[in-house]
Amino acid sequence: QLQFFSSNFSYWNQDFVKQSLLRIGAEYRDARDRWTLFLHNRVMGNLVILNSLGRPEQITQAQNVLSAGGKHKLRTGKWNLHSQILVQLASNTDVIRLPRVQFQENLFWETPFRKSKTLLRIGADFMASSAFTAYGYQPWSGLFYRSNNTE
Repeated sequence: QLQFFSSNFSYWNQDFVKQSLLRIGAEYRDARDRWTLFLHNRVMGNLVILNSLGRPEQITQAQNVLSAGGKHKLRTGKWNLHSQILVQLASNTDVIRLPRVQFQENLFWETPFRKSKTLLRIGADFMASSAFTAYGYQPWSGLFYRSNNTE
């Protein structure tokens, strides 16, 4: 989508080098699948991003994202609590902006729907993250871009 784009608002035709992605990771799960610990590393080469003007730009330096975390599932009767914590480190935070820490809780009640194999879930999700400068959004292209503005 970033090679060529045309709309009533903008147009670009770029000749970018092919992007590359290398993913390496490890996970440990307990025997009951209640706990999961993981460590992942992603190396992205020739990454194409949208700069602060909303134009595509290719970053030729390799970008590295290291993430580690854990997941926990707890079930009591029909009530479930799923927790996850994630710690992320990016090699260049000007290019890849991620919160350092993310936390997510899912609390829900689960039961078979009308005695079928379909499950009915009713619950709430809670998410929190450390402070970071988020990306802006261009509705006409459907893409996120680097933005230094805060609202």
